[in-house]
Amino acid sequence: MEIEKLQIKMITTGTSLRTASTPFVYQQKVLPFLSIVQSVKGSYSIKLGNGSMHNTESGGFFIAPANVLQTIEHHIDQESKIMNNRWLFIDMVINGKYRPDFIYDFPTIIPKENQAEMNSLFDELFMCKNIFDRYSICYQIMKLLIAMGSPKKSSYNKDLENV
Repeated sequence: MEIEKLQIKMITTGTSLRTASTPFVYQQKVLPFLSIVQSVKGSYSIKLGNGSMHNTESGGFFIAPANVLQTIEHHIDQESKIMNNRWLFIDMVINGKYRPDFIYDFPTIIPKENQAEMNSLFDELFMCKNIFDRYSICYQIMKLLIAMGSPKKSSYNKDLENV
């Protein structure tokens, strides 16, 4: 599918810090938007739907599609005894119809070769002082995600769209 139009409908960012007093946090949740989450210190174990468990390293990222059960374990860094994380929740529409995670399969864990670029974009995003720069960086993040993703085989049918 050729992407002709991208519209960001919503972005939310946040950070949290956990200490040795809460060394292990277990969550299950379903979010209505695409999530990109980084374990700045510490790590995550993440399972999407009925899939297998994946692990981030400290500084690593996971991607969770909208409307999929996320089973998440937060692990503190053993040396510093903290877990620091940051996240971007984004609702975007491609060509006026499709959410990115509806037409692309994204890796659950961002590959090592893409982590430095994503980390740099997250650094910029979390330092932004205005909405214009925040949106610009979110478009760059989505460009990177789509480059990492692969088109879903069954999600788009031009003949069905015409019907």
